[in-house]
Amino acid sequence: MPLRTQVRPIAGALEFDRSLVEAGHVVVVAAPGERELVDEALDLVRITNVVRYVVSGDEVSDPKPAPDLVVAALRTVGASHGVLVGDTVHDVKSAARAGVPCIAVLTGGNGAAELTGAGAALVTPSAADLLEAPWSSLLSERQ
Repeated sequence: MPLRTQVRPIAGALEFDRSLVEAGHVVVVAAPGERELVDEALDLVRITNVVRYVVSGDEVSDPKPAPDLVVAALRTVGASHGVLVGDTVHDVKSAARAGVPCIAVLTGGNGAAELTGAGAALVTPSAADLLEAPWSSLLSERQ
């Protein structure tokens, strides 16, 4: 099945990413798939002009739930800390193992209790709700 029939934008995600960039933050996508597929998916959801860096599963030896993708993303931008936004238990565990707080969005099929139990610092119902997240406190936290 072609990727274009499987990938759909998440409501509010593009606006959220744009708001991060406007606030001076760097947006990095850390996705466990092959680079070619990750790039195609980002192009399909029209987010390539907002995302400055992409780290794919091709670039690490052990993708999620290992911390490798998160550590590689931080290293790519020369950062010692950040916040991961994800929507699966694997995302939350990967962030925790890298020492990074995770805000989880209920778009990945996991429930709030599962995501909180895995260590999510915050769970939001939608990507649009991310605009109201306490970014400054999460960015100053170190896990």
